[in-house]
Amino acid sequence: MIVRVDDIASLRALQVNRLVTLQSSLAGHKLIGVILKITRTALEQAKVADLERAEEALPEVNLVRIALIGTLIDRDGLHSNVFRRTLETVLEIDACCFALEGERLTRFTGVISRWLPDPSVCRLVATRLILTLKPM
Repeated sequence: MIVRVDDIASLRALQVNRLVTLQSSLAGHKLIGVILKITRTALEQAKVADLERAEEALPEVNLVRIALIGTLIDRDGLHSNVFRRTLETVLEIDACCFALEGERLTRFTGVISRWLPDPSVCRLVATRLILTLKPM
């Protein structure tokens, strides 16, 4: 999936392989993804002139490519904070997207460590989640 980022400060804070959360169509569900690519493309002068006539003129298009890796569910039956490697919901157009950092990242890695059959295969390296799956 591709997300357009209009705020330059937010774009500069993003890095490849960082985790992000996206608003889903169901309450209590968040889609989790990994940033694959960040691109900044300056528009040609003709395109800028066309945009200036519109409501909002952006001299560049900032895009972030995200690979969705699963769904974080607030409550599933008796269990809270459940992570599933499937996409349980459909992504909304113009959905809010947030970087998983700080306390949010700490809580998410706690959820992941409870989800894994062997928590020792999960480690956090420089705000990147590294999963090493052992063959069964």
